[in-house]
Amino acid sequence: MNKSLNKNSPIEAGDNKVKETAINRAMREMLKVKNFLELLDTAKKQNVKFIGMVHDMNNQQQDLLHELELKKFYNTEGARKAKLLQQLRRERRAIKDTLDLWRPIKDFANKHPELKQELCEVLNEVSTVVEEQNSRYYCPRTKQGNNVAYQHYAPTMMDFDKALRQ
Repeated sequence: MNKSLNKNSPIEAGDNKVKETAINRAMREMLKVKNFLELLDTAKKQNVKFIGMVHDMNNQQQDLLHELELKKFYNTEGARKAKLLQQLRRERRAIKDTLDLWRPIKDFANKHPELKQELCEVLNEVSTVVEEQNSRYYCPRTKQGNNVAYQHYAPTMMDFDKALRQ
């Protein structure tokens, strides 16, 4: 969190309480939704890539095993090939472990495609409201002289967490 002291800062000068505008708070919370959507996308995209990598590694492993089976070689060459096989198996295991860990998230994303669409719509709606609130000006209701006519509404800073605890 930026702690520089200016009028747009979430912390006001001389005040130890965290204060922010409603827009800042909403955008901070909406970032969690955006991160969740990115998590779902990541799970699906990396699953496809990792499955392809495991397939390629299986083929490399078969090539090495056939080479060991069919080719004559010296001990040093055999040891080098065994090291290659060992490294390949370890990397394959790491990828398969990753697939296992991310499978529940990928399955959830596949099971609820409408959720992603609805959350994207929510983010767009909030973004629209933010734009509207950032461009608000006071329009006088009467033609009498008014010294705040067409003045931009400055967002109010407050401690929302404190307000919600009360």
